[in-house]
Formats: sequence, C-alpha cells, structure tokens
Amino acid sequence: MKIECDFCKTEYELKKFPKGMVKCAVCGNTWLPHKPVWQNTLLKFIASFCALIAACVFAFAVMITYKENKADKKTVYVDQTSIQSIVQNNQVSVSGYIVNMSEDLQGLPNVVIISYDAANNVLSNQSFLPPATFVEPKTTVAFSYTLSVNPVDIKRVAIELKD
Repeated sequence: MKIECDFCKTEYELKKFPKGMVKCAVCGNTWLPHKPVWQNTLLKFIASFCALIAACVFAFAVMITYKENKADKKTVYVDQTSIQSIVQNNQVSVSGYIVNMSEDLQGLPNVVIISYDAANNVLSNQSFLPPATFVEPKTTVAFSYTLSVNPVDIKRVAIELKD
C-alpha cells in the first residue's frame, strides 16, 4: 500500500496501513494517513450496465412511439372530395386541395396525377410541385395542373402525394 507525505509528496510503500501518526524520513513532517477509498469495479460495472440498458429501452420506446404516431396519422393529404377535372380547348385541367391536419407547419410533397382510360390502364403519370412549399397548421392549399394527355382517352383521374 502507498502513502504520501502531505508536505513534500514523498511516497512510501508499506506492507500494511499504519494505525497512527507517521513521520516523513525526508522532511520530518508528521501526519495521519488517510485510508484509500477502495473502488468496487463490479458495482461500477453493474451500474454502467443498468444505465446502458435503461438508455436502450428509452431509445426503443421513443422509436416505437414515433413510428406509431407517424403511421396512424396522415397529416398531409389530398382532399378527394375537392378534385375537379375540366376539359377546355382540348386540354384537361385538374384542381383540388391539399390539407394539413397537424398542429405543425408541414412541407408539401410532389403531387402526382394519374390518368386512366376506360379499361383502367394508366395513360399518364404526371408529377408536379405544389404551388406552396409549406402549408400552415390546420389549413389547405389549392392546386391546379393541366395534363398533357389527349382528353378523349381519359375516363378517370387519381391524385397521390409522393415524398
């Protein structure tokens, strides 16, 4: 066991801890040595391991909660009841509304308009950027787009949002 003089910092190697005052052979200082604090490495390991497990469980719970919230709620969507397609001058114009139901400002994804013929075959799949980059909480944004497909062949139009 090692002890050290408080005054001159000389170190001494002892076989056992002294029970009383000791005197330094170099400077003559006398002092009462302090028992060393034994560090229990097993307890430190167990405490560290428990903290690591707790952090992992917390991170897992946060990830699961985030995925559930994201999967359960479509915060930005196309209002299907507002979609209108108008044929004018041999062109088809499609319009409608994008709705933000969340309490947060949301970025808008690309809008994809898919046109179908009478046999439900896809005639065109046209993507365009919405008129606004972001939509305020609990509000709607209007959009309008003119398709580049012969309107005679179009029997149905579907609209999707793509990230």
